[in-house]
Amino acid sequence: MLHHGTVGSAYSETISAQGGSGGYVYALQSGALPTGTSLNTANGIISGTTSAAATYSFTIKVTDTLGNTGSQSFSITVATAASGGGAFTFLN
Repeated sequence: MLHHGTVGSAYSETISAQGGSGGYVYALQSGALPTGTSLNTANGIISGTTSAAATYSFTIKVTDTLGNTGSQSFSITVATAASGGGAFTFLN
């Protein structure tokens, strides 16, 4: 399960695979990553600064050095940043 993000905050999550042979190449097979992020195809890291609140559903495909493939669906929810506000009065 991938962790959630917040609009305007840095996001980084690693998709990892095991099995197969040799190194892997990761690709976005379908859907969309959170706006403002991208997938590093060499190491499976999704990173960037999220810029739009939504739930993003996508499928990542991994290919090993022999051409074997696998895919997995994921989703990431990006929420609007909570707004602070108002002055505080402390009472003793």
